[in-house]
Amino acid sequence: MSDPAFPEKISHKIRLYLIVTFSAVALTGAVSIISTRNIFLSSKKINSLNQHIKIMDQFHILFHHLIDELHRAIILKTLDRQEHIRDLEQELKEQLVRYRAEHLGEIPSPEQTLEMTLVEEIQRSTAQLLSLSGSIQKLIAKRQKIPNEQFGLLDGIAHTIPPVNQQLNELHLKEIRGLIQENTSRMDMIFWIYLGFLAFGTVATVLGIRKFSTAIIHPLQLLTSATVEVGSGAQGKRIDVASKDEFGQLSHFFNEMLETLENRERELRASQRDLARHVRELEALHRINVEISGLLDLDQVLKLVVEKARELMGTDLASLCTPAADGNGFTPQTVSSPERLSGLFEANRRCTFQESSHSDLPGPECAIPLEYRRAYLSAPLKRGDHIAGVLCVGCKS
Repeated sequence: MSDPAFPEKISHKIRLYLIVTFSAVALTGAVSIISTRNIFLSSKKINSLNQHIKIMDQFHILFHHLIDELHRAIILKTLDRQEHIRDLEQELKEQLVRYRAEHLGEIPSPEQTLEMTLVEEIQRSTAQLLSLSGSIQKLIAKRQKIPNEQFGLLDGIAHTIPPVNQQLNELHLKEIRGLIQENTSRMDMIFWIYLGFLAFGTVATVLGIRKFSTAIIHPLQLLTSATVEVGSGAQGKRIDVASKDEFGQLSHFFNEMLETLENRERELRASQRDLARHVRELEALHRINVEISGLLDLDQVLKLVVEKARELMGTDLASLCTPAADGNGFTPQTVSSPERLSGLFEANRRCTFQESSHSDLPGPECAIPLEYRRAYLSAPLKRGDHIAGVLCVGCKS
């Protein structure tokens, strides 16, 4: 198979450039999307941990508020705020349920295991507090003395919650700091990726523009300029494009086309010159023909011939006889003599073939006056075997 007229190198380079550019954009976009999603999930996790901290802080406040209410009831020995105490107990239970609900569906991890252990300890302390609160309320309702053991137990429960709550908060804060650090690392990675992509894009754009200008714009400008010059009538114009891509092939074909056009133009000009020469020759011949036709007729031509014969022979008379109309002999057509001899040919108008009286050879006998026969010559004018006329010359002496 023959090679294609155009190698399609530019199109291959453009496709490769587009593929590389698209791959870089797609890779950058994919990394950005993944990093952004991870940042979003981390932010969501941070919000969840903040919510856990808020729940436990609220629980801690309710826990100590309930203990304070129990201390007040013991000191005042009254249950005037018993409904408030029951509300606090209910809120404590709800806070624990809410905290548990926040952890549903989470993937188990060492941190979560430790967190659940601390929460179970808080639940045990809460259960003890609620049980102790019920006992204290019953004793106050019966107006009985609160045992010292219950006072000590109440104080012990009050001191168990803060350390556990602090451990939970520290655990949550540690996770938050880790997530923030991860997000910071991801943001730094996205920044450097974008910076690298920007640098790559800048370099690729500069190189692409330079390559585009060298491989496409410059050859197009040369082709356009050459086309305009050739259209204006410039001769010998050629395009020098050294590349072997489509534009190099196009320039080569363009140069071949110009060379072919110039050869055709030279051939056309040569043909035009030949035609002009032939036209000039025909015009000259036509002018000569017109001039001859306008100046001379047959009688004048014959007269010139007879006069030229008399002049060349040095005779006194010359006569040209042509075939008679009836085909019998010849009749004088033109006479050249310094004298007027037209009347002398009236009596004998014909020249006939007969034996010449002045020669031993037979020949035409011209009817010319005798005084011009001192030196006499007659010659037939033949066209092949046919006698077209007789030329006669004579002298008086």
